[in-house]
Formats: sequence, structure tokens, C-alpha cells
Amino acid sequence: MTVKEIVEKMDSFSDAKRVKYLAPLYESLTPVSQKQITSFQATWDHTKSFDEFKKAQSAELRRCIEMELSDTGGIIRKELGLQPLNEDDEIKEPEKTVK
Repeated sequence: MTVKEIVEKMDSFSDAKRVKYLAPLYESLTPVSQKQITSFQATWDHTKSFDEFKKAQSAELRRCIEMELSDTGGIIRKELGLQPLNEDDEIKEPEKTVK
């Protein structure tokens, strides 16, 4: 699934699909975005419902992706030695390891 498809569909993802696609998407982001998302999650008001959390988390992810797709995000990614993020980049689920 592409970055664009994930952004468009993440609000309707089942919990399993959220794990399947959002975890590798998170891994493809810069440490700046990862820190922002981690900080958001750590400071979330846990008295609110999980559905509210998922909606707010999706909004936070969209802000980070929007920043990374911008010119500024491209500069940050380049300085960190990362390829530019593109809406058409394929985000693949992590490979399953056999034990």
C-alpha cells in the first residue's frame, strides 16, 4: 500500500491493518517525526476512548507525513541521509521471522 493510500484509508483500518501498515510507515519516517508521534502517544489522555485515540493518532501521523512530504521535510531527510518521502512510496508490512 502506498503512503497516499494509507493516509486516505487509515481512519477506516481495522486494528490489525493499523498494526500492519502504520508500524512500517512509522519506521520509514525521520527520527523527528518518530519523536513527535511517540510524544503524542505518551501524553495522550488515557481516560478517552481507544476510538478517540486512533482518530487523534491518525491526525498526528498525517501532520508528520505532510511535513516530510514538504520541501522542508525533504531537506531534513536529505541531511539525515534518507531518501525523500513520496506519496507513491510503497509501505510494506514487516517480514515475518521464523523461529
